[in-house]
Amino acid sequence: MDVHEIDRYVGIAERTEVFSPEEIETLYEILAEHEEEGYEIVSKKDGDVLQGYIIFGRTPFTQSGWDIYWLVVSPDSQRKGVGRYLIETAEKVMVQAHGYAVVRIETSSRDHYLSARTTYERCGYTRAAVIQDFYKRNDSLVMFTKNLESGATVRN
Repeated sequence: MDVHEIDRYVGIAERTEVFSPEEIETLYEILAEHEEEGYEIVSKKDGDVLQGYIIFGRTPFTQSGWDIYWLVVSPDSQRKGVGRYLIETAEKVMVQAHGYAVVRIETSSRDHYLSARTTYERCGYTRAAVIQDFYKRNDSLVMFTKNLESGATVRN
């Protein structure tokens, strides 16, 4: 991914006004080094317009574990099924690897992330844990999981 493309992806994340400057900086680094670091990226475009993307990867030291690290949907494309499309497309990639996958998503409890948490639940993810004040006071870690199997979803 060249610098122009990275800037395009980061620009969408900035326009959502959800991510902190530190998160944006980390996102830039991940996009620049995603291939070397083992991250997978799936994007959705309408012509030349980037509507959103998802970044995910294998969980180290697991046989079938995967993490979804970033789900970013352009403000203009939100509430149009783009997030669901990205999650479902990533899930297909995960299942193709071994025929079975256990997916984990960690996100924030902040109000800015309510839409993302709702999307995860609508896509069949189960809220597996909440660690109070994990990120900072009044900002808890919310963990979602979903088990996937080739040809069918295995509910938690």
